[in-house]
Amino acid sequence: MKEKCYCHTGEKPGSGCYSCTNCGTNLNLGTQDKCPPCSKCGNTDFKMNECIN
Repeated sequence: MKEKCYCHTGEKPGSGCYSCTNCGTNLNLGTQDKCPPCSKCGNTDFKMNECIN
């Protein structure tokens, strides 16, 4: 099964460290946190920094 490596604003992707796909700003999320827009550039797409298969 492939790990989900991307998330979008409003989703609950699970705990981990994500980075903005536009400016690279890091975002740390907890298990129940919703992904917010990037605080630096407003982008709505993030990539998980490490994906474990």
